[in-house]
Amino acid sequence: MKKSAAGRRRPLRGIAALAAAFTVVATLAAPTAASASPGSVVAAPTSSSGVENNDYPRIIRLASSADPAHRGDLLVMYSINDTGVRTHSVIKRSTDSGRTWSVLSTLYSPTPGWGIYFGSMYELPQATGGLAAGTIIAAGNAWDNANWGYQEVQTFISTDYGATWSQRGNCVTKSGTPNTVSTGLWEPEITVNADGKLACHFSDERLRASGYSQKLVMVTSSDGGATWGSPVDVVAIGDSSSRPGMPIVRKLPNGSYALGYELCRDSVGNADQTCRVYLKISPDGASWGLPTDLGTLVQTADGRQLLHTPALAWMPGGGPNGTLVMSGQRVVTGSDGPTTVVRPETGRVVFVNTNLGVGAWEAVSAPLTIDPTGDYNNGPGKHCANYSPSIVPTASGSAIMMVTPRFVSGSNTRCDVRFGIGPIGTLPLYAPFDSGNDMGWSTYGGSWAVSGGVYSQSGATAGPKSLVGSTGWTDVTIDTDLRLDTTGQAGVLLRTRAPAVGADSHAGYYVGVETNGTLFIGRQNNNWASLALQTVSGA
Repeated sequence: MKKSAAGRRRPLRGIAALAAAFTVVATLAAPTAASASPGSVVAAPTSSSGVENNDYPRIIRLASSADPAHRGDLLVMYSINDTGVRTHSVIKRSTDSGRTWSVLSTLYSPTPGWGIYFGSMYELPQATGGLAAGTIIAAGNAWDNANWGYQEVQTFISTDYGATWSQRGNCVTKSGTPNTVSTGLWEPEITVNADGKLACHFSDERLRASGYSQKLVMVTSSDGGATWGSPVDVVAIGDSSSRPGMPIVRKLPNGSYALGYELCRDSVGNADQTCRVYLKISPDGASWGLPTDLGTLVQTADGRQLLHTPALAWMPGGGPNGTLVMSGQRVVTGSDGPTTVVRPETGRVVFVNTNLGVGAWEAVSAPLTIDPTGDYNNGPGKHCANYSPSIVPTASGSAIMMVTPRFVSGSNTRCDVRFGIGPIGTLPLYAPFDSGNDMGWSTYGGSWAVSGGVYSQSGATAGPKSLVGSTGWTDVTIDTDLRLDTTGQAGVLLRTRAPAVGADSHAGYYVGVETNGTLFIGRQNNNWASLALQTVSGA
């Protein structure tokens, strides 16, 4: 069924997974990069060819700086691959809520001939170990580009809001087997535990001979990262197959700490059939229980799960416990192995939980759309799309900001870094069209644009859809305007699940109008079943 109309900004006071097919068949000017659903460009390759890539972005919002003028600044750090190897990281700043970005500083390993990437940033919320609140700590994997076996997790601090950096102590150092990547140290994550000590979490491959393909470990520092203690296992399974990795830690409002991580399994033999995302809780950030305790699998009530590279944030809205927001590279169903199915909402949704991570999660529209997402089976470099996103709430806590890599058009090997902002299932929900963008809306087919407060679609794809909201919503009210500029029909999709590109390609309900003067409602489950028709008057 072809749907075409235009929608103006109205409060959306609910429904289960609102999906509005707001489109028009008139040809409109293409939206600017900042108003397209893939979000605004933070970083792009400087040439149209070659090996340059931008990936592994991390975003923080400054909230504890001594200078009020810098509170609210957004900093994004991402890795640069411009010579076939990742050489350094770049820090960019936005002072206008992500609309524009400028280079603030660069971060190189101080060790000659070494590269650094897979970094993270953390702003100290309190003074600790001789460092003032508002100090920014960056950590990254550093290694000898001529001999991968020599690796370190190096840390740096900035006391001028990210403009300059000085080296701190190494979380860990490895002088391992020359040219051996698979005994490495990866993906550092910095936080402050309840005891006031700095914690550095990272993935550790050094004990393969002891049956641990990879561990998640933590080291702590009481002197602001100048020196670090011995590793403590956080998640470790000695079956020579399990690979917990990609740690991300956030403090919760009750004082506990949440750890998101991916659990890959070498025995599956296919990275796109494994690497589910888990959540583990600690009462204080220092004690994580038995290393063999995986925590809980992050999944919705209908069995959808996140695959690869988790991102995690807590925001105060959504209920007395606030909302945990989790993102990953892909959304899948099925168990590890050939039964894994990549879902069509991949790259379009994030998961939320309003019970401090306990129980089922809900899928809500992501702040930006990444389509396609990457995988590990279609050529070098192609895995970068939506690989290791990063999320942080706005200062008000009413929306989430996200950065993630996206394929460069016409390239099989390179990604840029995109930024988006959008509401996360909160009610009342307002469409952002008067602001000139559709961030937070996820498109399935069609060619979408925002102009003059009108959300419109000019493509010829059958059944184009754009969705916003949460599958956890119940009975509430939608108020919207629809306009048909050519012969056809348009309408609103309600209680939508399993969306995909194509006519009738979802499960839910469709309320629409046609230019022949008919108002109708029907049920769809990859087909059409009419429920009621009514002739209406007027243009």
